[in-house]
Amino acid sequence: MGFKFEKRKSQAVLLEKQDIILWRRNYLRKIRDLRKENAPVYYFDETWVNEGHSETRVWQDPTIKSNYASPRNLTLGLTEPKGKGRRLMITHIGSKEGFVRDAADIFIGKKSGDYHKEMDGNHFEKWFETVILKLKPLSIIVMDNAPYHSVKKEKIPKSSWEKKGAIQEWLSEKKVTWNQDFFKIELL
Repeated sequence: MGFKFEKRKSQAVLLEKQDIILWRRNYLRKIRDLRKENAPVYYFDETWVNEGHSETRVWQDPTIKSNYASPRNLTLGLTEPKGKGRRLMITHIGSKEGFVRDAADIFIGKKSGDYHKEMDGNHFEKWFETVILKLKPLSIIVMDNAPYHSVKKEKIPKSSWEKKGAIQEWLSEKKVTWNQDFFKIELL
C-alpha cells in the first residue's frame, strides 16, 4: 500500500482548555433544564453587510449572449460590485418562535474595521431597553461576551491610573477608609 513508519513532523493537535469544556457543559445542562421547564429562551447577535455585497458565483442563463436582450427583460448576469462601500450594522433577537417583532436594530456604520467597534455600550443599552419590553416574562437571554454587553456604570480604580490622588478621591467618595502613607498599590 505504500505506507512508511516515520517520525511525526509536528505536535499539532487541537485541544480545548478544561475550563472551556466545563463552561460549555454547564451551559448546555442549564439550557436543557430551562427548556424542560418551557422557559422562553431568546438569542441575539450582531452582524454586518457591506453595500454592494454579492456572491461571486450565481446562476446565469448561458443562452443570453448580447446586450440586445435587455428590451426583453433578460440580463447578462450580475455585475461586479464597485468596492465595499457603506456598511449596515444589524442586531436582532429571536427564539424558537422566530424573530421578535420590531426588534431589529439596523444602522449605517461609520468605520471600516472590526464591526464590533461600531457598537458601544450606550447604543446597545438603549436598544436592549426597548427589546426587553417585547419579551415574554421570565425569559432567558443568551448573548456572547462582547465588551459592550457588560459595560460598567462606573470606572473602578486600577494600577494604570496615573495619579494616586484620583484613587484616593474615588475611595473617599465611596466612604472607604485609607491612610495617607499608603502606596498606590495598597489603595487598590
